[in-house]
Amino acid sequence: MLPPADQEQVYQRILRVLPDTVEIDADITAHLARRRPQP
Repeated sequence: MLPPADQEQVYQRILRVLPDTVEIDADITAHLARRRPQP
């Protein structure tokens, strides 16, 4: 991982090139675990 100061610099650079709104199209897979009753 980058140090926090470098992370901030990277995020600022990304924000400068992105439009105000970004549309995301994604498939989301969720795993729902079931709890078993404890004896």
